[in-house]
Amino acid sequence: MSQKLLLILFLALILRLISLNQSLWLDEGIQWWAVTTFPLKHLITEYIKGDFNPPLFHIMLYFWVKLFGDSEIALRLPSVLFGLGTVWFTYKLGGLKAALLAATAPLLIYYSQEARMYSLTAFTATATLYFFIKKSKLYILTAILMLYSHYLTWLLIPVLLSLPTLLVLLSLLPWLPILLSQLNQGLDAATNPAWAQLSNLSIKNVLLVPIKFLIGRLPVETNLFYAALLFLPLCLVAYLLFKAKNKFLSAWLFTPLILGALISLKIPVFSYFRFLFVLPAFYLLLTQGINRLPKHLRSYTFILFLLINLATSGLYLLNSNFHRENWRDAVAYIHATDPNSQVLIISAIHSPFEYYDREQSSHIHETDLNRLIGQSAFWYIPYAQPIFDPDDKIRRTLDQLGFEAVSERHFRGVTVIYYQNSQPRQYSMNY
Repeated sequence: MSQKLLLILFLALILRLISLNQSLWLDEGIQWWAVTTFPLKHLITEYIKGDFNPPLFHIMLYFWVKLFGDSEIALRLPSVLFGLGTVWFTYKLGGLKAALLAATAPLLIYYSQEARMYSLTAFTATATLYFFIKKSKLYILTAILMLYSHYLTWLLIPVLLSLPTLLVLLSLLPWLPILLSQLNQGLDAATNPAWAQLSNLSIKNVLLVPIKFLIGRLPVETNLFYAALLFLPLCLVAYLLFKAKNKFLSAWLFTPLILGALISLKIPVFSYFRFLFVLPAFYLLLTQGINRLPKHLRSYTFILFLLINLATSGLYLLNSNFHRENWRDAVAYIHATDPNSQVLIISAIHSPFEYYDREQSSHIHETDLNRLIGQSAFWYIPYAQPIFDPDDKIRRTLDQLGFEAVSERHFRGVTVIYYQNSQPRQYSMNY
């Protein structure tokens, strides 16, 4: 292994360790709750029916937390390691420049710091494409792992058509009954307009793919300044992808995106982060496009994209305003203000609260509002209310019970409201 590659991998590791202990957000909290609550068999045969993903990451994290605990860093460390693996295979496919761009890529860094399957998916996809090109026997193994890491990787099958791929597809047969159950529940969830809007096929979601591939999870404002700032780099990206003229890498990048868009006409799955596994192809094509420029432009163009990566990654890593939802401080605030607190929280999103609460508070779920009768005060966390309570029935019930919101605090994506009632009404409300 060359010294330069070692330095790139070390840089990739350092960037992925910065702010690794930031608060868990909703999906990470649910992932923690699942792997620490259920026995393995129940996790992969029953719980997962309501979580539209294959089982590989759940199984891996189930055993991981038993060995290394469930701190924020422990939960996310597998994703860090998979992120380093993605950089390694990007190097094997495209050399040092491609590896350096992958090491500093803001979106790859972000999901290398998340206790979900996206970093695993990028790693297994990059390894699979590498072994497919090399016609290695390891291809079958990594391809099976890839298909069991995320369903959208199945959209790479047209790119990988071969006799070994047919053998890989046979490995999916035992999983098909679970998949059918997941589809039934997933289609029911897709009928929720607020939920479907996050992943439906729209001009906004299509445009977010190149934008987020370039700048990561930084927010995008809809004004002329941001449009002008991004226009030239995005035009240069499009030119370099065309200049690369690599049919295989282009198929890796565009086939899942096109097929995902077509599927989203019926089932909303089109969100840029779900296609993280095509991002290495993006950087490989970008590097090849740069290498086809006139010699006097190559270094300047590469440095431009490296600086974009470092600037956007630095903004995310060093500015807590761009970090994940701050459940940790929200729960700490409740504990500090009211140690014997009662907390009303929608049952579908209780997991990140429970991760930090550790049973210190008494939970009231939305289906059990009668418990509030006779109470003088409690906390309400209206997180994800447009999705799970679109008609705002909870607040209306609280108003009818005579409660009044007397204080409200915001903790980066998590709002905490304190309700009081000096003369609680003594009758039951059915939610």
